[in-house]
Order: sequence, then structure tokens, then C-alpha cells
Amino acid sequence: MRHPIGAAAVASLGAVRHVCGTEPPECPWHAYSDPEVLAVIDAWRWFDKGQLALRLGSDPPRWIVEGVRVFNAALEAARADVMELESRARKAANRA
Repeated sequence: MRHPIGAAAVASLGAVRHVCGTEPPECPWHAYSDPEVLAVIDAWRWFDKGQLALRLGSDPPRWIVEGVRVFNAALEAARADVMELESRARKAANRA
């Protein structure tokens, strides 16, 4: 059952939709209680340092690899969005 959400949450969902291309099916913070999500985030930390094989060996489970790929793509999209917003803010400040 979905509960009514406030205006701030609706705006946040709009931002998530813009950056990720879709809305989460449930509260995004709830995912952090899922052991598979936590495993993917842990694996991503090793991936980000170029050391995933040290952590998981040369043949990691496919679901981990796919999870890292999706997580990395979403993270990069969010970082690009932040950079774009910061660039616009700097340009607006320079015009003022």
C-alpha cells in the first residue's frame, strides 16, 4: 500500500526520474536493508579502485557484475547531473 507523500518527496521523485530515467518502486532508502544491494555496493567500492578481482576473484557472479554496472551508471548519471546544476549556478552567478 502506497502512503501519501509530501511535495518535497514528489519533487525528489521527479529528480530521480530525470537522472535515472525511472522512479524507484519503493522508498530508495529501503534498498539499503537488502543484502544483495549491500553486496553490490561493497563490490562497486572495489570496482571503483580497479580491484574487483582481488575481492571476488576472476569470475564473480553475474548478478554482482550486473549490479555494479547498473549502480555505476546511475552514480555517473547523478554526478553528471550535479555537475550540470553547479555549472548553471556558476553561470547564473556570473551574469548577476
